[in-house]
Amino acid sequence: MLYPSATEAQTFLDTSRTVWEECSTDDVVVDDGDSSYVWKMDAVESDGQMLTQMSEQQDADGWSCQHALSAVSNVTVEAWACGYSLSDEAATIATEMIANAAER
Repeated sequence: MLYPSATEAQTFLDTSRTVWEECSTDDVVVDDGDSSYVWKMDAVESDGQMLTQMSEQQDADGWSCQHALSAVSNVTVEAWACGYSLSDEAATIATEMIANAAER
């Protein structure tokens, strides 16, 4: 997302950190009408420019997702990656998106 200023992009990141932290270390139940799934949310990690959070679906043999949100200058990017044996895939995608945006 493109913001009018770097301050506004950073404010969005900071506000998002607060919202994400409210869900961290809790279980989130997702009901799609046919089935319910329980996701264990891990703590939010932040380096000031990027937030990441892992979540793992219970009873799914290690299926997990990483959510990443990054702010650089007046731009924010958000990425999700899901799979087995994840590490930093969403963070890598977000980093590459920021680098691509900087080239343009």
